[in-house]
Amino acid sequence: KLGGCPPDDGPCLQSVPDQCTNDSQCPSSLKCCYRTCFRQCVPRVSVKLGRCPVDKLRCLSPTKHLCNQD
Repeated sequence: KLGGCPPDDGPCLQSVPDQCTNDSQCPSSLKCCYRTCFRQCVPRVSVKLGRCPVDKLRCLSPTKHLCNQD
């Protein structure tokens, strides 16, 4: 399906089975994406063409995203 997955900022939930394995298992325009470290059907987000530049700095700890779309 067109579009992308939203960022996965949630804490990982232990022992939660995936609800889907690919987009075709999700109804309507929902996508099968990782959320809280397991796959589930979620609303898709729009994606711009092109690529993000390579991040040459490595984060030492997880941080919240400053944005979730271009």
